[in-house]
Amino acid sequence: MTQTFGSNLARGDLTSAIGALRDSSSPDVFVPTLGHKDCLERLSANLTPGTVSIVTGDTGLGKTLLGSVLRQQLNFPHLTISMPPDARIHTDVQLLRHLLERMDVPPQGRSGLDLLSEVQAVLDRRSASEGRMVLIIDDAHRLSSSQLDVLRTLLDVAFRGETLVVILFGEPELSERLHRKRRLDQFVAVRHVLNPVNQLDAERILDTRLHCINHRAHELFNAAALKSLYQFSTGNPAKLLTIARTAIDSAWQSRSGDRIIPVDHRAIRDAASISTGGDGQPQLLTSLDASTRWEGR
Repeated sequence: MTQTFGSNLARGDLTSAIGALRDSSSPDVFVPTLGHKDCLERLSANLTPGTVSIVTGDTGLGKTLLGSVLRQQLNFPHLTISMPPDARIHTDVQLLRHLLERMDVPPQGRSGLDLLSEVQAVLDRRSASEGRMVLIIDDAHRLSSSQLDVLRTLLDVAFRGETLVVILFGEPELSERLHRKRRLDQFVAVRHVLNPVNQLDAERILDTRLHCINHRAHELFNAAALKSLYQFSTGNPAKLLTIARTAIDSAWQSRSGDRIIPVDHRAIRDAASISTGGDGQPQLLTSLDASTRWEGR
């Protein structure tokens, strides 16, 4: 018998549900949708030294999560950097110093040329003892034009010395920027575009998140709500999770006594109108969010 939402869910269960539906880059919550599975297979099959692979997609489609899963599967030494939105890794020198620090090598040089030589020397040494190294850069659309040139120089050396594989995750503009960098574009072996998930995969994403509290999506949302949830999220996993969290919180706030008002399509519509801003990113800290911290998910 299908469980009626709110029939035996305590406040702690709802708090846990909201925690489970938080956006996360942990491989534990990865759902191998058709597009994500295809991307992983292409990346894993093209780890040729001296090449670069590009994965692009709109914000919220799971690029960072995909990178986490890829790192877990790699059999080669690898390091990951994420380009921040601020100026911490704004210059070539900052990028090269960051690369050296991530490889546990104290930077010695002051100029970009000196630091570039240091990075190349480290890659050569590690190639001799450990084989190729995979460099994964998340939010790579934030790389400056000159930083892309630095990568091209490293790949040029790597192509001769078989030391480095570069995988870039970024928003759609990254592909066009690399295309304009013809000397870098020649190293591109894989171009993969992530698309929104289908409705079946959207429900699988919800089920995977809610499994930790022994519930499934259809137990918390009726059929019309699930359909509306997918439509309002446009198949974007981050939007999907944000709207779902907001709808559950609204159901708690709108309860009558100990019973929770079921999450229906109207609740999803209302949640969609307040849970995302103009850029489609989560904007709301719900009341239940404020009282929970989700660890390891």
